[in-house]
Amino acid sequence: SLAFFIILSLFPCLVLIEILLSLANLSLDQSLSIFSLIFSIDDEVSVSIKEFINNMLVNNIFTFLFSGIIIIYLSSKGIGFFRYQVRQMYKRNIEKEVFIKRKIKDIATTLLLLATLSFSLTFLVIFDSLIKIKNQFLLGLINYIYLLIVLFVFIEILYVISTSKEEKFKEVFWGSLFSTIGIGVGIILYYFYLTKISSSLNYYGPLDLIALLFLICYYSSYIMFFGIEINIIIKEKSAIKYQKK
Repeated sequence: SLAFFIILSLFPCLVLIEILLSLANLSLDQSLSIFSLIFSIDDEVSVSIKEFINNMLVNNIFTFLFSGIIIIYLSSKGIGFFRYQVRQMYKRNIEKEVFIKRKIKDIATTLLLLATLSFSLTFLVIFDSLIKIKNQFLLGLINYIYLLIVLFVFIEILYVISTSKEEKFKEVFWGSLFSTIGIGVGIILYYFYLTKISSSLNYYGPLDLIALLFLICYYSSYIMFFGIEINIIIKEKSAIKYQKK
């Protein structure tokens, strides 16, 4: 279910980040694109994405706002599910909130996480365009470390919020670290496929990269819940030691 909501909101969120870049007077050139950072896209796909975003910006502001509301609502359903599942895993009573209050909380959480992720990735794209590093390995390593730091902070915030702030940041540290490393390995495998394998092993044509990204989302969802389990185990062991003392 979590993978489903991630996939459902992934591309609209990327489009919003792309729009942020364009509103900052950064051209929709392929070298300055969040899609180029995540996908190894050809010229035809790049042109299609540019035309789609330009059409969205040229049309009235109502269309843009309506699309944004739908994106946020769909993403908030994923956050709501994740928060509900985490509290079940901690074996805590599921709070019986009024639907409107629960949705407001989920939407507020979604806005916070979306803003954190969007501005972090936007900064990464701008950083790559401003800092001219000729050594591609060094540039890739810097980007990868930056992404891991952003991912760790993102997961920490998500874990704490999902427990209704009953857990502190230090209490979810190891689970967040495990999830960050696990998803980081998935990112490495994803880019290894893009650079080494995709040209010789391509079953779906242009959809090949999208299908692989969906699998990464599915894998990452499992890793996120494994991280929660690690936090629970550490908490239980700490409680047992405290009782023995």
